[in-house]
Amino acid sequence: MRKLIIISLLFICLKSQATIWYFSPTGNDDTGDGSIGNPWATWGKAFNWEAIAAGDTVYFRGGVYNKNIAEGDDDWYYPNRSQEGTGYNISRDGALGDTLYYLAYPGEVPILDCYNAYHATNRYCWGIYAGSVNYVKFKGLTVRNVRQIAGRNMACFGMQIRGGDIIVENCKFYNIWGVGLRIGANTSKNVYITNCDAYNCCDSLSTDLPGNDGYGFSVIESNGNVYFSGCRAWNCGDDGFNAGILESQYSAQYIEYNGCWAFSNGMLEGGGYGFKMGWFSYTDGNLKRTYTNCIAAYNRWGGWTTNDRWSWAPHAAYCNVFNNIAYHNGYSGLSLCYGFMINNTYDSDANELKRTLKNNISYANEDGAIGGAIGYLYTHETNSWDNPPGVTITDADFLSLDSTGITAARQADGSLPDNDCYNKFLRLSSTSLAYQAGVDVGLTYDAVDSLWRDPPSIGAYEYYSQETPEEPAVLSEVTTSRPRWQTSTTAISGGNVFDDGGGTVSARGVCWSTSQNPTISDSHTTNGTGTGVFYSEMTGLNQNWVYYVRAYATNEVGTAYGNQMIFAEGQVLGKDNVPMVLLKDGVYYIFIKQ
Repeated sequence: MRKLIIISLLFICLKSQATIWYFSPTGNDDTGDGSIGNPWATWGKAFNWEAIAAGDTVYFRGGVYNKNIAEGDDDWYYPNRSQEGTGYNISRDGALGDTLYYLAYPGEVPILDCYNAYHATNRYCWGIYAGSVNYVKFKGLTVRNVRQIAGRNMACFGMQIRGGDIIVENCKFYNIWGVGLRIGANTSKNVYITNCDAYNCCDSLSTDLPGNDGYGFSVIESNGNVYFSGCRAWNCGDDGFNAGILESQYSAQYIEYNGCWAFSNGMLEGGGYGFKMGWFSYTDGNLKRTYTNCIAAYNRWGGWTTNDRWSWAPHAAYCNVFNNIAYHNGYSGLSLCYGFMINNTYDSDANELKRTLKNNISYANEDGAIGGAIGYLYTHETNSWDNPPGVTITDADFLSLDSTGITAARQADGSLPDNDCYNKFLRLSSTSLAYQAGVDVGLTYDAVDSLWRDPPSIGAYEYYSQETPEEPAVLSEVTTSRPRWQTSTTAISGGNVFDDGGGTVSARGVCWSTSQNPTISDSHTTNGTGTGVFYSEMTGLNQNWVYYVRAYATNEVGTAYGNQMIFAEGQVLGKDNVPMVLLKDGVYYIFIKQ
């Protein structure tokens, strides 16, 4: 027991040594001390300074950090600056239980601008290169303007990861003349990419096929598992999400995509699929890809392609593709522009049948819902093209086909935008025949109403009501008009119903009594319905008595009463014949001259 206590105390001591560091565009690497009041300046120092250790948190203050290829030590760069390197290398590691955090300062947006960071002869150009580091989290960072040079066949990357147990959350990569975020070889552990955007990623100056290697997110030859969630890729030269994995020298890798959006990809001579599943020269019979609740729309070629037709990568991709939507892909003059492209491979029929598609919608794509080379096989059930009983998809099946706002900024927590596009575009309408037309594939969560129906619907989203719930009705609001005598037995009053409480005013009038706070159980009038001003005549009065009167209004909730007025016969007048108020026994009396 004593040993356990000592270990626990040692762990606490180690954790207490974690430090918070600060970087700012206005900081100074030489005279700063890394405090919030005296921050350092460059991302190179943040990623490589020896004082930064596992468990530490590095905050980047908001603003633009212009990358200077002359700054810092030679080994801050990958490849080294002496080898004409341009990418910030990361050498600082976290540890199991002690993640190293690189975070945007709360509420601020730090941007690494790489426009001027290049060499005349360098083959590769990076923004951030996370080589063999592990247990590191990046959140809220932006990399932009990693660019090619005219006449050179350069490969550019906003960020490349080759380590493991890495999290990239709410980060943005844009104006990258190549790949926004690439996960490369030797990744031996899990990598999580959550709520990230990559757009305008296009190698437009490549000398072979301009645009052909421009991807939003790419995974290449890796033996770890990669999980994408809530990410978006658009305006890329080739595919939004590309999993081009040979697996010739690595163990089989699993990649998962959940709730991701790929749209308007395939610029210039790039292909242009929303999701390309990769190619496989090796297989161990295990599941390799899962796609759930994803959207592929307006891409130049198609929504999904298995891309497993190559002689040098002959195996079929063992994949599960459940509850996704491919919409309006193609329309570019290319051939075979399907929502889902399934290839006839060099593999066995049994392995081809491990490609499983269920509950997907493919609608309004140029050459049809699904296609491929003659003889392709796959397992499929309750997809829109399988013609589930009574299901034929039309425009009317969706709340909206208007994608205005699809590129809008994310919410403060990094989640997808809260606008009509993300709330209504391609979501099922209340009359859709796709509602509960699917089969159970094990999905248990939907971002809107938290539960999938039983049986589930087909498509990326369950139906939920878009009607704004009505506020429950409350009592009406009414005021009482001052009463005045007409005769010795009658008086005039009334009121104003200025708010119906969200209901229907079915009765209104005044009620009176010789006791305070009269109700409709006492003497009362009925003077129409609805809101507005009304007048009431009270009868059967006695001028020798004191009366209390209140207006009332009745709706579905009940009866509301206005302010109480008191009146009696009298000759007491104030200046300019204004009735005087007499306080007697704690009650105010208003005397009205006849």
